Amino acid sequence: MQRLKNILFVGALAGIALLVPLPARAQSNLTCSTNPGTHRIKPEAILDCLRAGQPVNFDGITIEGDLDLTFLRTDQQSEIIVPGALVISHSYFNGSLIAYNGNDESVLTFESPVDLRGSQFTGSVDFTGATFEEFAHFEDTHFWSGANFTDATFRNGAFFRNAIFDHSTSFVYAKISNGIDFSDAQFFEMANFSMLRSTQSTDPLLQADVSFSRARFTGQVYFIEAVFENTVLFNDAVFRRNSSEDAVQFTNAAFTILDLTNANFERGQWDLSGQQFEVLIMPNFNPSTLIPQNSVESLSELKINFLEQGEVATANDISYWQSGIRRRDKHIAVQILETIFLDWTFGYGFRPLHSVIMSLILILFFAIFYYPAGTLRPTEFAPSKPRERKFTIRLTEIPIAPDDASNTQEKNHRNRPLPPQFIQALEAIAFSLGVFTKLSSGKYVAVRLGSLVVAEWIIGLMVMAGFLFSLANTNPLLRSILDLLK
Repeated sequence: MQRLKNILFVGALAGIALLVPLPARAQSNLTCSTNPGTHRIKPEAILDCLRAGQPVNFDGITIEGDLDLTFLRTDQQSEIIVPGALVISHSYFNGSLIAYNGNDESVLTFESPVDLRGSQFTGSVDFTGATFEEFAHFEDTHFWSGANFTDATFRNGAFFRNAIFDHSTSFVYAKISNGIDFSDAQFFEMANFSMLRSTQSTDPLLQADVSFSRARFTGQVYFIEAVFENTVLFNDAVFRRNSSEDAVQFTNAAFTILDLTNANFERGQWDLSGQQFEVLIMPNFNPSTLIPQNSVESLSELKINFLEQGEVATANDISYWQSGIRRRDKHIAVQILETIFLDWTFGYGFRPLHSVIMSLILILFFAIFYYPAGTLRPTEFAPSKPRERKFTIRLTEIPIAPDDASNTQEKNHRNRPLPPQFIQALEAIAFSLGVFTKLSSGKYVAVRLGSLVVAEWIIGLMVMAGFLFSLANTNPLLRSILDLLK
């Protein structure tokens, strides 16, 4: 009888031990966090952890196959709530990560942190419509295939620092609160941020900024109708084309502060038409980077923006560019005349260097006619009116010999170290320079070609006046003096 009682007691203890789920619980903890004892994990193991409401925390693992988070759906509701953290850092995804099912429009809401930093995805990543309640980490992540964050919501910001996007990337209709950081990210194909909306809450985890600092874009880039209530930084960002049709489109986008300091665009790559901003910061702005279709009105807004910042040189560049745009709409004959007499000669009043270059060309051109022997001779002075000829301004003197002047005087070039032809050329250039600029010593007068001298004198006066106007219009000091005189 006693033996039977002992047997029943031992059996009862064994049954109780079998019913206690301690080993399974220990195995579950081991599977869902830290290193589970293997570097390779099936996606089903991660799904099991999330179904059980346990946080996933892996580092340096390989996930074999597609991780389809929409399999977590247990009812007919389209929203799938993931309460536990999803941390899979510095890992290799040998497949896709799917958080959206287009068939039943299942979307995920992550109530705890999502941290995929340093991981690599060989397949596509689709977070369409996903909501990230906590700060999300995607820094140093490499997306080998497409990355889709269309209509995703980041309620407390996200990091995409140093992320690499090898194929098309979409943040269309994404909603961002408290900033997002794409610093040093690389986009090798189309990057689409159209209709994105970035707002700033009262308690940000990432202060204010949306940063694309030092990011590199290759191919099409879209910010069409995007709205940014906080500062957007593109300082030192680089934009390059894959084909001649690639453009960076900020069409109808709205910015509070847009900082493009040292941003680098290719010629005719940037579309700013219809965009709005309170402040655009870009000391290195060059109108040539804008696409030809940008309207004169858009450029006027840019000019006002830079004038308010004291960037007079940049505003002048925009004014010059506007003049070129207006010229393209005119008749071909008018375009040619305007190009020669307004652009090449005066730079529309915004390019003093144009006047300098044109002056040099004209001086050398007229010097060709003064070069032949007998065209110039030294000036003769009457003994009753002695005058010391000095290098000075001669606005009232046109160096033409009187009609009765003798043309027999020969210049003596003998006993000089330079060839006579060279000295004769220098004299012709010096004479032309004096006629054109009105700065000379008055040493020579023209015996012939008086009409040509008068023509150069008048042309030189006009070009020099245009040069002084351009200089006063573009030099901040002279401009301020003129403003005071007004």
